[in-house]
Amino acid sequence: MDDPKWLEWRKAGVTATDVADAANDTYGGAYGAVARKLGLIETEQTPQMDRGHRWEQPIADAVQALTGLFVVGEQAWCEHHSTPRYRATIDGLLALNAEVELEECVGILEVKTVGEGARPNRDRWADQVQWQMLVTNMPAGVIAEARIDDVTDTCRAINLTHIEADPFRQLYLCSVADDLWNAVQTETLPMPSASSLDAVKHVVTPVTGELDLSDIADDVRRFHEIKFAIAAVNAEKDEIEARIRYTLGEAKGGTCEGFKVSVSKRPEILTDRAKADLLEALPEYGTTVLDLDRLKDEKPELVKAAKQPLGTPRLTIKEVT
Repeated sequence: MDDPKWLEWRKAGVTATDVADAANDTYGGAYGAVARKLGLIETEQTPQMDRGHRWEQPIADAVQALTGLFVVGEQAWCEHHSTPRYRATIDGLLALNAEVELEECVGILEVKTVGEGARPNRDRWADQVQWQMLVTNMPAGVIAEARIDDVTDTCRAINLTHIEADPFRQLYLCSVADDLWNAVQTETLPMPSASSLDAVKHVVTPVTGELDLSDIADDVRRFHEIKFAIAAVNAEKDEIEARIRYTLGEAKGGTCEGFKVSVSKRPEILTDRAKADLLEALPEYGTTVLDLDRLKDEKPELVKAAKQPLGTPRLTIKEVT
């Protein structure tokens, strides 16, 4: 995942991840996909990515045991035969034998891992596999979804989903890919979507001056209205929750037409007092940390000099008359 040649190869084309994110408005949508291609955003390694990489081979072995199909061509860099910018890095191809030619393979394997309680976006996965089938000219694919307990790093369940190639969906994904590629070629960031906010915050840095926002005055006004509407809804929600809890009293739950209400046990946490007692009993587990509050009081100039402009610029809208 940190191979420079692989990263450059991905940037020189449109991948399954790019297309799926743009089509499903995930991980920054089209805006985020283009920003990453242009080097405006770096993809950071996450524990979830490490988990997927670590479990990929064991899950592939399980797929072979469960289906009788061999997994070959793991992590192959694939390009479409007539449109090389259509690209995909595949988890593997499925075959009836261990030693086969590409045209003898019967499908694509996509391995996914999810943590306990996580809600996977299976529509995004399906589009990734549709793109991989398009690039490799495979008629079918299998998504191997493994539920992983991250505390014990053990596999709790594996679910296999069979997907047939859908020419109509693939045609739509081609149009998405072409739009992305045109944006990359012209170095034009697409209009951001709901999932693009963090990407926009990262890419756009205020420098100087003011801009006439008359063309998007409706957006500014609506944002202002929504901000106060959210505050009002949250206040109403808190008031209603307080009444429900008051009515429940010591009961663990209750029912009404169409609904069941339950209250969990109090979460167990380590209080500051408990932490202090543990540290006193086990000083070898202590660490030296910066007393920032004291440093701010006694040497504020050092704190100011040490700060770096890494935070996100804050957007403030005030109504003027």
